[in-house]
Amino acid sequence: MVLEQALDATRLWDAARLMLKTQLTGPSFDTWVGPLRCLAIEGDTLTLQASSQFQKDWVVKHYKT
Repeated sequence: MVLEQALDATRLWDAARLMLKTQLTGPSFDTWVGPLRCLAIEGDTLTLQASSQFQKDWVVKHYKT
C-alpha cells in the first residue's frame, strides 16, 4: 500500500510537471519547478521537496496559488 501511494504521488507530480512545463518559461521551469521532488500525497495534498530553503521559499511565494 505504501509503495502504491508513492507511485501514485510520483505519477501525479509527473503529470503536474508536464502541465507546468507548458505554462512556464523554460528557465523558470528548469530552475524552480523541475528540480522539485515528490515525497508523498495525502488526500488532496502533494508534498514536494526542494533542494534548498531558498528554492522552497521562492516556489511558495511565486507558485503556491
